Amino acid sequence: MKHTKGPWHITEPNAINGKRFICTEPADGVFYTVAITMGDAAWSHINDAANARLIAAAPDLLDALRWTLESLIDDYEGWNDMPVVKAARAAIAKAEGAA
Repeated sequence: MKHTKGPWHITEPNAINGKRFICTEPADGVFYTVAITMGDAAWSHINDAANARLIAAAPDLLDALRWTLESLIDDYEGWNDMPVVKAARAAIAKAEGAA
């Protein structure tokens, strides 16, 4: 299954509960929620905003990693055995649910 198409953005913290929504860009005036942070609940993580930024950047990071990997392999097939290429492929597989 493919992920929700990016780009994603983060809303300002909700005034009532501090939650942040990671959403798609509006399409026909409709936002689709991808994730919700826990806000200021007693069990909330102190890195809430940083986690939201990382989640929102995920589609861009995945695209950049794919593009970088394709560029490396196109330049020199010997890259296939490099640990960095293997790590990149593993990260892509994890993001796609294949790992």
